[in-house]
Amino acid sequence: MKISALLLIVTALVILTLLLPLIHACMDPAGRYAVEVTLNKPGTTYNFTTLREHLGERLVIVDNSTYMFKYSVRYKESPEEGVLKQLDFLVVLYEAKFSEGAPYIEGLGSPENVVYYPGIRLELIVPPDTEICIVEAAGSTTTSITTTGIGGQYSCLPVYSDDFKHALRGLLDILVDGWQVVSGLTGDDVIKVVDAVEPGLAGWNNRLVYSETLNTWKPYYELVVKGYINGVLVKGNACSMQIPADMIEELRKLGPSILLDLYATTPPTATTLPGETIVPTKTPALTQVTQPHTPTPSTTLQNSTTIPASSERDVSSLPLTGSEKEFNGLAVVVSLAVGTVVAFAVYMVFSRRY
Repeated sequence: MKISALLLIVTALVILTLLLPLIHACMDPAGRYAVEVTLNKPGTTYNFTTLREHLGERLVIVDNSTYMFKYSVRYKESPEEGVLKQLDFLVVLYEAKFSEGAPYIEGLGSPENVVYYPGIRLELIVPPDTEICIVEAAGSTTTSITTTGIGGQYSCLPVYSDDFKHALRGLLDILVDGWQVVSGLTGDDVIKVVDAVEPGLAGWNNRLVYSETLNTWKPYYELVVKGYINGVLVKGNACSMQIPADMIEELRKLGPSILLDLYATTPPTATTLPGETIVPTKTPALTQVTQPHTPTPSTTLQNSTTIPASSERDVSSLPLTGSEKEFNGLAVVVSLAVGTVVAFAVYMVFSRRY
C-alpha cells in the first residue's frame, strides 16, 4: 500500500507543478515591453518631489505619490551623425509599501513595521501602427526585421534586452548620481539591478524585488515560490499596471523629459535569427550623453500636470493594496499549500498503517 500512497503524493505534486505557472501568470500586455524594480534594499531613501525642480510641467503627478514622464534613448554612430534608432519610454516612479523585507500585504506583514521604498517602471511607448519584436541577439541598433507570421511577412521594430538595460542604467545614473532622487544605492547595486532586468519582468508578480538573503534582485514570484520571502501571487489582470491609453498618447506627443544618446563605436556585424532576416547591427559602447530636453507641451498636460485620484487612472493598481486582489491571490496560494499538506498527510497515514 505504500506504493498507492506514493502514487497519491506524486499525483499531488504533478498537479502543483501544472498549477504553478498559472499562479504567476499575469494578464499584462503592456508588461511584455516593460521592466519594473522596487529599490527596497534597506537604507534606500527617495524624494520624488525633487523631480519637480528638474522636469517642471513635463512631469505628470498622480495622487501626489506617483510620478510619470517621457524618457527617450537614441542610438547614434557619433554626436554629429543622425539617429539610427530611437526608443521612447514611459517612466513611472511610485511608492512601494514593504514590511519585514517583502511587499506589504494586509494579514501577512506587520503594520507597525511598514516602510516605503521607490518603485520604478520603465515601459516602452509603442508608436502607432508599429509591430514590436522582442529579440534575443547581439546588437541593438537594428532598425527593421522581416519575419513570417499568420497572413505572410511583415516588418517590425526589433527591441533587445540590452535596450532596456541601457535605458534603465541611464535612468538610474540620473536618479541616483545626478538628481539624487534616490539615495542609499551603491554602484554595485545599480549593476545588479541592470543585470537582472529583462523585458516582461514587470507587474506585481514579475517585478524585481531585493532579497536580503541573496543580496540581489530577483523576480517577486521566484522569491515567494522558493520561500525567501512571504508573499502573495495574484492571477489575471489584478497584477497589471493599468495606464489609460489616452494618457500614454498625450505623453507620447510630448518631447522627452530626459534624452539619452548612446554612440555605437564597433563595426557593423550581420546577425541572423531563425525565420527572420535582420539588417546589419551595431553594438553600442557605454558612451552616453544624458541631457534634459525641452519639449513642446500639449495643452492637455500643460494646463494641469497633477491628475486627481478620481480621474480615469487606476491608481489602486500601482502598489497592490486592494483587499479583493490580495484575497484572490491569497486563495490561490493557500489552496496550493493545503494541497501539499493534504498529500503529505495521506502519505504519512498510509506509511504508518501499512
